[in-house]
Amino acid sequence: MDISKDERSIYSRARLTRDRNFDGRFFFAVKTTGIFCRPSCPSPAAKEENVEYFGSVFGAMESGFRPCHRCRPDLKLEYYNSFLNGEETVRKALQLIYHGFLNYHRLSELADELYISDRQLRKVFIDCLGIPPVK
Repeated sequence: MDISKDERSIYSRARLTRDRNFDGRFFFAVKTTGIFCRPSCPSPAAKEENVEYFGSVFGAMESGFRPCHRCRPDLKLEYYNSFLNGEETVRKALQLIYHGFLNYHRLSELADELYISDRQLRKVFIDCLGIPPVK
């Protein structure tokens, strides 16, 4: 992505402050790790000389970078934002549970249905409701 010096400065500041307002507007990749992230990624900040900026997920992937497993830049932004606070994920999980999903499926299958790991599902439930999903 060809960006001006001013844009690079803005993107760098957004990356270093982990500004969520820039999520989806650009992505950055770290050359030394081969990973690309959202500006709000909680990973340790990389040195600016090791960072490359992209306007889309596809640009980063075409350049050979893989998505970060912490900030999940490959997920749709609306899904990712609802996933952060967990309320939407818990709401969907509760709908499935109330309709008997766990009567015929395991917890890991419920997590797969919601596109998250079973560990993350338990964490989101505990954060939002104070109890794990099996209770």
